[in-house]
Amino acid sequence: MTEQLANFGHTTLAEPLDDNETGVDVASGAVFPSSGNFRVKVDDELMLVTSRATNTLTVQRGAEGTTPATHDDGAAIDAVLTAAGLAQAIAEIAPGREYSYVEFTSPVAVSATTEAGADVIVTAAEITFNGSTAIIVELWAPYIVTGSGTASVLIDLFDGSTALGITAQLTQSSGRTAGLITVRLTPSAAAHTYSWRAWRADSNGTIQAGAGGAGNYMPGYIRIIKA
Repeated sequence: MTEQLANFGHTTLAEPLDDNETGVDVASGAVFPSSGNFRVKVDDELMLVTSRATNTLTVQRGAEGTTPATHDDGAAIDAVLTAAGLAQAIAEIAPGREYSYVEFTSPVAVSATTEAGADVIVTAAEITFNGSTAIIVELWAPYIVTGSGTASVLIDLFDGSTALGITAQLTQSSGRTAGLITVRLTPSAAAHTYSWRAWRADSNGTIQAGAGGAGNYMPGYIRIIKA
């Protein structure tokens, strides 16, 4: 989860804290981010806050090798940027960050004859974007069979049930070709579920994949990374 930061995130404990409690009541939760993840320090203990509900923090105790301890009512609690927190924040903004990777290990028959009814090849996990982050969506398959005669297999990228457009059209007589398709786009600020889908002209095709291992095709996949 994205690392949250806060300037002047300082308050005090609203009650004593045992060394195994994970619900931390504070005098003023508003000084902290409204949601996790962020990190706080109480005495010599670091805690990872995974959520906040008004003045109650849900935490993982003894973060980054520190020792869970008892803390007195009124002890200072401060939002801090730690080594692990900084590493996480950098990972969030670095190009190449992987948002989703989903494999498929069986052949996908392409029999649909319209874009609207395209056969699903593989679907990524739902991801919520901020509206300004560019991403790259990849499809890879060991090979794509286009069928006989003048058959074509058309590959589409979908966002939910909406076709974003044809990304490739393969036309060969009983042709087979390895498939790597990449698309760069900037999603709107919302949750998105991307999928690769295929449809055909003339005769059926196949998007091939397997479980891997000697003599077997490797899995195909959809992969979404930060551009």
